[in-house]
Amino acid sequence: MIGLQNITLRFGSGTPQEHTVFQDISLALQPGELTMLLGPNGSGKSSLLGLLAGTVMPNQGKVMVNGTEVTRLPAHARASWVARVFQDPKAGTAADLSILHNFRLASLRNAGKSMRWGSDEAFRQKVAQQVVKLEMGLEHQLNRPMSSLSGGQRQALTLLMAGMAPCTLLLLDEPTAALDPRSAQLVLELTLQLVKEHKAAALLITHQMKDALQHGERVLVLGQGKIAGDFNGAERKGLSAERLLEFF
Repeated sequence: MIGLQNITLRFGSGTPQEHTVFQDISLALQPGELTMLLGPNGSGKSSLLGLLAGTVMPNQGKVMVNGTEVTRLPAHARASWVARVFQDPKAGTAADLSILHNFRLASLRNAGKSMRWGSDEAFRQKVAQQVVKLEMGLEHQLNRPMSSLSGGQRQALTLLMAGMAPCTLLLLDEPTAALDPRSAQLVLELTLQLVKEHKAAALLITHQMKDALQHGERVLVLGQGKIAGDFNGAERKGLSAERLLEFF
């Protein structure tokens, strides 16, 4: 279980620009569950992901992973169990490297890095078996540089790369925002597959209520420094777009 306990987060403490993002919030994310995160602009959605990823440190409270406190661990120390997908398709890949070498780097997330990180034929076949799921023909172009691909192709590959090593927590910051409808649907379907395969807790930021209602097993809404809405189980099944609009 991944949890935030009594988290308070302020930016600009002690200055005229001091701003409280969260005031004493708590949250538990369950393995194998995709949680969709919504909220008005400035409600702290990206900050919440940052708290879990280790790029944002709280003023008060604890971040817990399976009973262990990791509040002050920086992002690189959490990399062995956290996988991230960003809004910008370019952010999750190395543009000058090939598809194959990007996957190799992703597969080393849980391993010590060394100069010996070459990709043998067995690894190439493993990557091809993953990439063929996209039905884009890229399994035959693994030496192609990432920079030559479209945004939708890169984002879909980034998500597959997130699954190349075991992960406990999958964080997705508006992964479909820059994509066409077909690519966006593919990314959401791959996300669900990845969550089930790794039994990962997953948190996905979206502004699309339709996506939240169709794909999320749980829906969270942020507002006014707190979790304004938390819909799960039977309440989630009865959730409507009209109900969500009340928070905006």
